[in-house]
Amino acid sequence: MPRRRRPRSMRAALDPRRAEEFRRAFEGEIASLADLYRQAAADMMQVLSRASAPPLSRARAIAHLRQYQRILATLQDESAAWMELNLPASYQLGVEFSDGNIADLRRAGINLQRRQREIFSQVHREAVTAVMAEAQRVTEFALAQIGRRANDAFRRVGIEEVAKGIAEGKTRQEVSRQIRERLMREAAPVFLDARGRPWELDRYAEMVARTTTREAMTKGTINRLREHGIRLAQVSSHNAADFCIYYEGAVVCIEGEHPVYPPISAINGGPPFHPNCVHVLTPFVERLATEREKEAGRLPADVLNKAPAELQRRFRRDFPDTARQAGRRYGGRKHLLAGQRR
Repeated sequence: MPRRRRPRSMRAALDPRRAEEFRRAFEGEIASLADLYRQAAADMMQVLSRASAPPLSRARAIAHLRQYQRILATLQDESAAWMELNLPASYQLGVEFSDGNIADLRRAGINLQRRQREIFSQVHREAVTAVMAEAQRVTEFALAQIGRRANDAFRRVGIEEVAKGIAEGKTRQEVSRQIRERLMREAAPVFLDARGRPWELDRYAEMVARTTTREAMTKGTINRLREHGIRLAQVSSHNAADFCIYYEGAVVCIEGEHPVYPPISAINGGPPFHPNCVHVLTPFVERLATEREKEAGRLPADVLNKAPAELQRRFRRDFPDTARQAGRRYGGRKHLLAGQRR
């Protein structure tokens, strides 16, 4: 049998199709969660509409508020069930993605020994548990915020508008219309982020689902690479139209310290760098890399340890035409979720 020729670079060693398939994973599941949130929001808006219809009474307001809160509670249960199903699967997909890349490296002649399986089995379990706990905490925070705002609106709006209607001599229909308008505005099922910007529920759910599944995949990828003694990983490249472009091709250390390459914490913990990020991590083996590939993987110091918002502002200055063509307002997960960690 002819001896297989060893690839002359990292680029030649890894199958690029695997990363593309990996990036497309879970799109259908993410859409299904967004549909759940969209339907729940529609149901809550119907409750708000009915709550303002005559005859107006405290008992009816309480009944409608309870119905509103039941919809929120059901949505939280459905969201938790979605996460329990899909986040472990996302993590496992990251593990399998690394397995494929590791197989490529072995075929390229790189001898990789798997480290203590029992220890890393525990590492994998704890990582999945941590990802699920954080995702559930984030969604619970958002839904609790909506619930508190609804409680306050139901308590305040009816009293204020009825008193105002009596003082101004308004008809019952006029008072009802005012209550409806205020409830629709003040108790609307939208999440306000740390900057006070409103997010419709389905958009918020899609952002959280996309971010958490990507985070689970990345953690699975990193832990499997570490399990096989691989200390370096490289960010994928595909001409990003946002600040991710500064990270493309970067080589980072995922375990311990390295004399040349920075720790993954220096690039905000690795992908996903924002909710719609499609970057992935692949193993980087110095013995297999060319000198040019090694040098290209070094990030300039002015990119390291920078906040995503700061890098996005820089991107708009450095690539104004690309930024305008992208046509989307940046909503990085770091500042969006920051208000939920206070």
